[in-house]
Amino acid sequence: MIWNIGLHIIAGLFGTKIFVWTVTGILTCVAITCFVQSIDMLRIYRTTMTRINQQPPHIKDEQIKAFKQRLPIAFPQLFIMKVIGYGLVTLISASVFRAM
Repeated sequence: MIWNIGLHIIAGLFGTKIFVWTVTGILTCVAITCFVQSIDMLRIYRTTMTRINQQPPHIKDEQIKAFKQRLPIAFPQLFIMKVIGYGLVTLISASVFRAM
C-alpha cells in the first residue's frame, strides 16, 4: 500500500502537465492507474493463492472453492476502488506539485 501511494505521488510529481483536471487528464490518469493497479491485482491474486496452497489439503480445497466463488465479485470491486483512490492520489499530488 505504501509502495502504491509513493508510486502514484511520484507519477503526480513527474506528470504535472499530464494529470490535470480536464477530461483528457483524468482519462490519462485512469488509464495509467488501471495499468499499475492491474499489476498489483495480479500480485494480490498470487499472494492469496500461495497462502491458500500452504494450508492442509482438506482446508485448502474449501478455501480455493470459497475464493473462486468470491473472485468475480470481490476483485472487480477492489480494482475499481483502487483505481478511484490511487487516481485521486495522482491527480491531487500533480495539483499540489503544480502549485509549488
